[in-house]
Amino acid sequence: MRRTRRPLFALLAAAVLAASACGVTADTSAATLLGHSITVESVEQLARDEGFIGAGVDGLTDSSVPGDVFRNVLQFELQRVAWIAETDRWGLEITDGDRATAREQVTSQLEANGLDYEPATHDKIVDFVAAQGALNERFSRLDPEDDGDLRLLYEGSPTLWDQVCAAVAYIPDGSLRQVRRALRDGTTVEELPDVVDGATLAVSPDQQCVTAEQLPDELDAAFQTADAGHVCGPVVVTDEAGTENRYVFRIDERRHLGFSDARDDLASIAASLAQQGAQAWIALVVASADIDPRFGSGVTINGNGEPVVAAPPTPGDGLAADATTCLAPGGRAAA
Repeated sequence: MRRTRRPLFALLAAAVLAASACGVTADTSAATLLGHSITVESVEQLARDEGFIGAGVDGLTDSSVPGDVFRNVLQFELQRVAWIAETDRWGLEITDGDRATAREQVTSQLEANGLDYEPATHDKIVDFVAAQGALNERFSRLDPEDDGDLRLLYEGSPTLWDQVCAAVAYIPDGSLRQVRRALRDGTTVEELPDVVDGATLAVSPDQQCVTAEQLPDELDAAFQTADAGHVCGPVVVTDEAGTENRYVFRIDERRHLGFSDARDDLASIAASLAQQGAQAWIALVVASADIDPRFGSGVTINGNGEPVVAAPPTPGDGLAADATTCLAPGGRAAA
């Protein structure tokens, strides 16, 4: 089962752009994150800095930026904003000394590679590197027993605490009729692997409740409209290789975890981040960004735990209106 965003504890261990290029108006917002706007102008400025993006990029002109280049630069801008904003939220001060050290590091690396940035880009990179150093140092001192640390983590990750407890089963091609018959006969989602060859249980409510960030977009959309207790499906999820996979599900409960309920998870997160540094945390923060649909369909987390701005949806993407049906409890068709 493809997940556009990685599971909770795995997280912690950019009008549609043309396929080749786009022209956009300056002074508009490409994305917002933590109350900060990343403007189209700022992204385009970085995209035209050869020291930053490289020379000879196909399709890059004075009037347009290729869609994939724009999204790659937007990914960087989102991460830069997240590092700096989180450094501030954690009450950390970036001193002149921190910036001087970061400037030396950036300059040394550029000289070693025979590169240079435009002055404005150089300043952005320096602030980015300085914030990384400050936040990583602070995260190395996270205390799983300290309520102050845990509350800062809780308040910085609100999407983790709105959860859905659900059973989700993968069903193989050609088995839909058999699956529907079994469900009408009273078979539960959890029991489908016992009666349908090739079916597997992908999510169990007894083991973990999930957040929107942990679900493929197609399942997330279906979850949002389904009533608790109804078995629904199939939901078609297209993986990164273009393969269509089908799932049926049943939502048992929607819940919001308050701080006290989330404390054990927060302690585990704090312990993990203290060992790994703040990069996984920043990926989670960036995943909460709002992307203008002209430039992307949202932020996902790739297999390396890095935030990626997904391409805008193309016509026909998403779940067809009649693709998913639901059975009310007891096997009757839902109204």
